[in-house]
Amino acid sequence: LATPGCKILINMSNVPYMSSAGLRTLLSLYRQTTAKEGKVVLVGLSEELQDTMSVTGFLDFFATAENVELGMATLN
Repeated sequence: LATPGCKILINMSNVPYMSSAGLRTLLSLYRQTTAKEGKVVLVGLSEELQDTMSVTGFLDFFATAENVELGMATLN
C-alpha cells in the first residue's frame, strides 16, 4: 500500500480493541508511508482506542478524523 505519494484512509469504526501487534502494524505502515511522502488518516477511532493510542504516543503520528467524509477531506 505504501507507494510514493500514497493517501491511505483506514476506517477503524468497527475495531473495538487493538493489541500491541495491531499497533505495531499501524506504526510500520506509518513509517513506510511517510518514507514515501504519503499520508495515513485513521477514521472512527473508539474512545478506548483513542485512549490507548494517546497513552502510547501513537496519536502523535497519525492524522485522525471522526468519519470517512472528514478523513477524505484531511487527505486532500
